[in-house]
Amino acid sequence: MRLAPKRAVASFAAAAASAAVLVAEPSAAWAGPGKHRDCIAYSGLTEVTHLSITDGGEPGEGAGDVVDFHTELLDADGDLVGRNVGRAVVFADPATGRLKEFVTGIDYLPGGTVASAGTIDLISAVSGEEQSIGAVGVTGRFRGKVGARTFRLIERTSPIESISESGVSVCRR
Repeated sequence: MRLAPKRAVASFAAAAASAAVLVAEPSAAWAGPGKHRDCIAYSGLTEVTHLSITDGGEPGEGAGDVVDFHTELLDADGDLVGRNVGRAVVFADPATGRLKEFVTGIDYLPGGTVASAGTIDLISAVSGEEQSIGAVGVTGRFRGKVGARTFRLIERTSPIESISESGVSVCRR
């Protein structure tokens, strides 16, 4: 059964995995009465994602497909502000049969790196619905901070390239 064009699913998968940010501004996030956390929040980055797709199952999109990707992270002026690399693996949800994907990626940003991982619903993602996965600061000013990454597919410019809008927010616990 075809749920979405294979390249559309793969393009979004990679774009989703490579989500990152535009401008970092440390902020005091609400953490309960009288408590604030040291946070770094980014939003509005344009991601140009390039894909390499391995068909791991039957021909066409489906469980077992693997998408490797690399991404340029651009600011509002189109200037390169970071890079991302990662991998996504497609699987069928055993409870619903819907195609989902486990996505991992690392953003290389000024001042450090942020790793992300999580599961997304591919049909919702390809439809343009915002997705969210966990994010963890690994090095530099991000180290030890945890949070979330959000992303939304904007455009599939070719079968092996896509553009998305994304953000990440990580805070010290």
